[in-house]
Amino acid sequence: MASRKSAHRLQQLSSHFRADAPEAKRATLSSEIKLLLFEGHDDEAAQKALSAFLQPPRYKARPEQLSILERAETSTFISDGAAITQYVWNPNSNTSLILTHGFGTCTAFLAQPIQHLLSTTPHRIVAIDHAAHGASSGSETSFGQFILTLKHLVQRELDEGKHVKALIGHSVGATAMFMLYYLHPSVFQKQGSKAAIIALNPPLQPTTLMQGFCAQHKLPQDLVVGMRAAFQPSPEDVLKLKIGESGCFRGVRVLLVQDQSDKIAVPGETEVLAGLLERGGAVVRVERTSGLGHFKIVSDGEVLGMVARECV
Repeated sequence: MASRKSAHRLQQLSSHFRADAPEAKRATLSSEIKLLLFEGHDDEAAQKALSAFLQPPRYKARPEQLSILERAETSTFISDGAAITQYVWNPNSNTSLILTHGFGTCTAFLAQPIQHLLSTTPHRIVAIDHAAHGASSGSETSFGQFILTLKHLVQRELDEGKHVKALIGHSVGATAMFMLYYLHPSVFQKQGSKAAIIALNPPLQPTTLMQGFCAQHKLPQDLVVGMRAAFQPSPEDVLKLKIGESGCFRGVRVLLVQDQSDKIAVPGETEVLAGLLERGGAVVRVERTSGLGHFKIVSDGEVLGMVARECV
């Protein structure tokens, strides 16, 4: 019974990876990695798998999502060698809300939260496509690049004289916000107070995404151990081990929204994250939903209401 449940869960996870790559290309990747494992080159196999994992297929936006993006002012800036596409709505407001998508999606995926915030708050709405996502350049990204791009975006807002009221993120994008505060604690020094954090289904470690990737490519699940070891910086290691020792979250308002049926951001890990943040001095509120899974949480009316109320 336990093995059947595990197989079903991996099938669900692998379905989150779009099969845009030709079957022959995926078969070649699988064969190359399996050969490396057979020859005993476990570290090289894990690194090759991680490199492929960090080259996600582009999210296919729907027409109604694109129509919201078309209403934004767009520009680009360079972050770690990639040309990052930035979107701004309500540009003349002096207060900003920054939104960040997760791995394998893009700003278009956050169209409903953006639309809701535009209709319920007076703030400037700012979002970006991370490297190798959406309209930004690059074929490969990394978690460190997510964090660095967020840092550059916050600095750009502050340099324009805007007050960043909140960072709003989904999935790995939400986890990157926590890492931004930890790794760059002075990023908000110019404005004198730190922005609130609103995190929707934030995974402490993208282990489950890696499991889904391996399932889709018919790779052994043991490979995930090596992929995790090569995935740096590790949010699980940093946040679990050091968050309580740092004052970077002291006084920061944090809203964690976690769906209990999520297969990617495991609910138990979010509970751990909440406890760690509280130990580090954050003012944490946890809201739980059910039946939305990892992705539908960004389009749920109740969740959007929670997010908007936190930004008033």
